[in-house]
Amino acid sequence: MAPTFIRHKFGISCFLLLLAALLVSPLWDEQGLPGIHNDMLLHMHRAAAVARSFEQGVFWPRWLPIAYQELGAPVFHHYSPGFHWLVAAAHLIGFRLDASVKLVFTAAFVLSGICTYGWLRRMFSAEASLVGAVLYLAQSKFLLRGIYYFGDYPQMLGILVLPVCLWAVDALHSKGTPWNWLFAVSSLTALVFSHNITTIVGAFVLLIYWLMLAIFYGRPVSLMRCALAALTAAALSAVFWLPAVADLSHVQIDDARSGYFSVGNHFISLRELLHLAPVFLDSSAGNPLTLPSSTFGWPQIVAVVAGLLSALFAVRRELRVWGFFGGLIALAMLTLTLPVSEPIWHAVPGLDFIQFPFRLVPFATLGAVAAGGAAIDAWSERRRWVPTLVFLLGSILTVFPYLFPRLISISSYRLVETLSVEESLDYERTYGLWGFAASKEFLVNGADLGYVKKERVEPRAVKLTWLSPHRAVADLGGQTESLLRLHYHPGWSAAPRAALKPGAGGWTEVSGLRDPERPLVIRWEGTAWERRGKVLGLLGVLAALVGFLFYAVRRGRGGRGERGMGRAEVLGTAPLVPLMAGCVLTFFMVRYLLVWTVGGPFLWHSAAGEVPFRVEGQPETLGDSETGQMTLLGWKLLSSPNPRPGDTVFVRFFWQARERMDGDVRTLLHLYTPSLQQSWATENKGAIRPPASVWDPENYYIETMRLTLPTDIPPVTYSLVTGLSSSAGERFHVPGSTDGLVHLREMSVVPLRPGRNQRVRPSTVAAGGTDDGLRLQGYDLFDGPAGRTFRLFWETGQGVDGDWVTYIHLTDAQGELVAQFDGPALAGLEPTSVWKPDSLYIDSRKLEFPADLGPGRYLLRVGLYSIVSGERLPFHPDDTGHDHFEDGQLLVPINVQIEVSCHTQCGPLGW
Repeated sequence: MAPTFIRHKFGISCFLLLLAALLVSPLWDEQGLPGIHNDMLLHMHRAAAVARSFEQGVFWPRWLPIAYQELGAPVFHHYSPGFHWLVAAAHLIGFRLDASVKLVFTAAFVLSGICTYGWLRRMFSAEASLVGAVLYLAQSKFLLRGIYYFGDYPQMLGILVLPVCLWAVDALHSKGTPWNWLFAVSSLTALVFSHNITTIVGAFVLLIYWLMLAIFYGRPVSLMRCALAALTAAALSAVFWLPAVADLSHVQIDDARSGYFSVGNHFISLRELLHLAPVFLDSSAGNPLTLPSSTFGWPQIVAVVAGLLSALFAVRRELRVWGFFGGLIALAMLTLTLPVSEPIWHAVPGLDFIQFPFRLVPFATLGAVAAGGAAIDAWSERRRWVPTLVFLLGSILTVFPYLFPRLISISSYRLVETLSVEESLDYERTYGLWGFAASKEFLVNGADLGYVKKERVEPRAVKLTWLSPHRAVADLGGQTESLLRLHYHPGWSAAPRAALKPGAGGWTEVSGLRDPERPLVIRWEGTAWERRGKVLGLLGVLAALVGFLFYAVRRGRGGRGERGMGRAEVLGTAPLVPLMAGCVLTFFMVRYLLVWTVGGPFLWHSAAGEVPFRVEGQPETLGDSETGQMTLLGWKLLSSPNPRPGDTVFVRFFWQARERMDGDVRTLLHLYTPSLQQSWATENKGAIRPPASVWDPENYYIETMRLTLPTDIPPVTYSLVTGLSSSAGERFHVPGSTDGLVHLREMSVVPLRPGRNQRVRPSTVAAGGTDDGLRLQGYDLFDGPAGRTFRLFWETGQGVDGDWVTYIHLTDAQGELVAQFDGPALAGLEPTSVWKPDSLYIDSRKLEFPADLGPGRYLLRVGLYSIVSGERLPFHPDDTGHDHFEDGQLLVPINVQIEVSCHTQCGPLGW
């Protein structure tokens, strides 16, 4: 029995080590780090600062002196320092900075894989647990996008630590031993120090898991010791989280959830969530891989569906419960990434600090892991190999092409041996990442960023000489009061020789200095909340020690845990484990074989100027000798040819440069009406691609563009067009075109449907019908930088027979006509007689008032008349709409003011 057991454990260990080696192998292909995003370098500069702090004797530099061009910021007072500690420690013993990151993540992947298996093994068979480790570690969202291309290192570390916490909590629940206690307390504490936002969501996941243990197994004593471990970890880590939260009033934290970082800007569509990232494994493609998006991953999707089905058909009750709850948790997390969940984000206090809803995708994978384990074990032991190999091969094949970062072309390896203070300051200036943060959330209150950006002349101030991040010296030249070139924060102290207080521009002012001839030493004494956190931390250390000793004394009384697989089942699965390890080893060897031979897993080797995929259109060359020339080899529509207002149109282009380009180019994608020479939808964005300045003329490059249609775009037929513009904004020449646009195809926009699920509604409800079936819902009147916008919302009912023109008359307080804006709806693109029945049409117009119009209250009188006879079509208001109508006309009150503008959508002007 013993040799069989050892062989089984050896097979498990080989599988997990090979899996980690496969997934981190791209990190070790070359010296340096793959990545295209500023987050990677940002964390490298932070880690370098922590390494310098270690050398100066400060283990935890709560203040970052080099931030904001040496004005400083409390970065690590609020941001989890765990990742930067680990990298700095490895760097300090002699490793390069980039090699230190590789070491940290290699170790984290191994540990996370082992702990994911260990956690799942308490509920599921060995093969299901191993597959769960693959589903978790090989998820596209954080492995590919987070580590290899964007460098979201602390967040990824937190995601890898979370299964460690789950296994530790589960082990402590199963059996109260001193090592299980210590494991649970230390892993929960490590999660807090890994990443702020991951800790918040992870704490919620752990609470859900604790409640599930309570429901499934009861055992109040086990639940109590898990709760005590969590409280001990909270006390132990209070040295960080308590001041990090309580001292937020000292920094401009609201910038972390406003503007670009507002949660409403970052929901993902169901299409993005479910689709597979396209791969074009052609050796002639300059970027055969597009950047992985926030897709959940099809293996994970199948695991969720299969888990929910197992809740119906599994024989064992435990499998039914885990299949159901695992699938439910995954679906709940994924729902929160969709726009439909926006009211929840605004209703739950603090939830918007997560910033990006797609950050919940990795947590949904935990649910998929549990659901997948239940689905595999729902099969009979004799046939369990089928779902096991399907999930194993599917998970690895999905991410396998992305284990060749060179194929994405833009992820060039960056060498980061070490970083000096001067390099960090230059990085901050060059990229505008002030305070080494994407937003200025760590900028102290009252600070003026204009001084940092050199937009203002700095006040006269004394520059500090830094001995460490927590200690600096200032020579005040005998002055008793001076301004220091240091952002003010209450954590700094010059006692007992002087007092520090806020000064000009949010800098630090020294007052009441004693013995001014001597240099002044300022020290980081910490805030009141920091000191309270340290006290709680000491209590946490004491509680952890007491718990360890308590369970050590009771070790002899513990007995076996009440859950877990028996030895017979462990041995029964032994034959399949070596096969699974062999599969991973095969992928590992094939990857390196491809790297050393052809450079990647290419399926095609097309000739120059050809695309091996079916595309639309004929090759067309744009540009001239001044702009350079690019050839559009073809394109492909990826979305519906008949979108609705508010939908997004996706088009993939295949470009080839005819020569080396001097600068980058911008691709245009518009819905266009040639007769009016007007573009109706222009807010297009493209997936990240290599800049055209690095394109090889021998290769073609793939670009996916998305065009979001306005919700009030007229639902008519347009020309879908494309074009190019240079970095200077110059439109590329298109042969035979006067507007520099290439016609791709006709595209008909389908009207919205009115009713309860109507996508957009008028801000002012003014309901009224007409004798021809046309019905008014209401209107919008908005003021913006481009002038006033007036929108009328029409329902067509059973259909409209006549062609009606809208008249809009502006009258003053005496009823005199001041201006009028008559014209057919939808800019005359489609007469009302051909409007589709049971549809919603939004007629949007710009109102340009006379320049000499005086301030005061006016009325817009709105109605309809026949384009043939001139006869008016009166409105018949509903019972609740009489206040908005008079003599069959819609009345819209408007207040005209002088030199007043509203630079955002500020609502209806009538009242």
